[in-house]
Amino acid sequence: MLKEDRDKERLALKTDFIIKNYTGGALEVANLFGYKKSTSITNICNFDPRRAKDARSIVRLQMEGLERHYQIPLEIFDHSVRFDDKLLISMIDEYRNKLKEKEKRTSIFSPNPKLLTKLQGDWYSYFYPSANFIELQCIKTTVNLDYSVIDEYGNRGMVNFGVDQSIIIKESKNSKNLTSIIFNNRTITYSIFPYSMISRTNSSNRAINYFGFFSRKKFDIETAKKILGEDRELMQIQIPYEFEDRIAPYYQIGVR
Repeated sequence: MLKEDRDKERLALKTDFIIKNYTGGALEVANLFGYKKSTSITNICNFDPRRAKDARSIVRLQMEGLERHYQIPLEIFDHSVRFDDKLLISMIDEYRNKLKEKEKRTSIFSPNPKLLTKLQGDWYSYFYPSANFIELQCIKTTVNLDYSVIDEYGNRGMVNFGVDQSIIIKESKNSKNLTSIIFNNRTITYSIFPYSMISRTNSSNRAINYFGFFSRKKFDIETAKKILGEDRELMQIQIPYEFEDRIAPYYQIGVR
């Protein structure tokens, strides 16, 4: 067999091994790559020496797709790498471990099943709203086991766990403004804990920092006000219009 044909056969064996052991199958990969039929993938997983001249092999773009979606290292497809199940498994495991280590180094957030279990379920969020004609705001918020968050108004988000503090980021269903809620991890074990929330008002689009609390129990208005305190101004910090006016003269478009 010619060297070129041996290379094609080795590529087909590697591709077939990866498709069968590290993906949901040929059809899944075909759909991922934009093909309608699985034969587009199965054809590159088989090599017939009698039709070596017309045999199709996996191409660079498809290799990169497997790397991106299934964490398969490109080096596996190098002709210098022999086809050996144990060797391929070892290379893939090593590559995936390196990716995990890199993610740990570059991300300040990480999954935390222990804290998530404590936070999972329904909470009532209490704070003084920016509109003075509203006495108190109480929003039922649900944290799910997939780290997703949704409140009673349909605003959705995610909870991200840091080492000492964590943050819930929600997107408003209508305005698409983001709301961030920061709290200390050590307080999650309690049935009530304080938070700091930054959001924008719907009326003026001004950013406001609210201080409030989450509670497993739903309180009546008077009890909630007693916990927050009677002076609502102390529980809010608004960005003044003058600050934005002072920044305006320094705006420069496209400057890095």
